[in-house]
Amino acid sequence: MRRLDRIAGSETMAIQTISELHAAGVNIKSLTEPDIDTTTPMGRALTGFNRSLQHRLVGLIVGTR
Repeated sequence: MRRLDRIAGSETMAIQTISELHAAGVNIKSLTEPDIDTTTPMGRALTGFNRSLQHRLVGLIVGTR
C-alpha cells in the first residue's frame, strides 16, 4: 500500500484491519513508511506495539465517559 492512512479512516481502524489481514495470512508493507512492514520481525513488533497503544487509548477514552 502507498500509505497506512489509506487502509482505514482512523488509526484504530487501521490497526484492526492490519490485525485481521495478518490473521488471514496477508502481510502489509507501506511504500512510503518504512517502519510499516509486517514481513519483517521488527515491522511485526512495531505493529504490535502500535496495536497495544491503540488499545490503551481506547481504554482511556471509554474510562472517561
